[in-house]
Amino acid sequence: MNADEPGGGVVPRTPLGRRADVAEVSGMIAYLAGPDSAFVTGAHLVIDGGFEAG
Repeated sequence: MNADEPGGGVVPRTPLGRRADVAEVSGMIAYLAGPDSAFVTGAHLVIDGGFEAG
């Protein structure tokens, strides 16, 4: 991936060094859409491969 591609500037700065796989993101979406997350309010759930942690 180069800097001209979408996400090309972010991926090199992400500790995991790659984009997320659909399955990695869909698990959190399924959790939030399901009954197990009924008590989750105002949470900041980050799925970014460690980008925010640096």
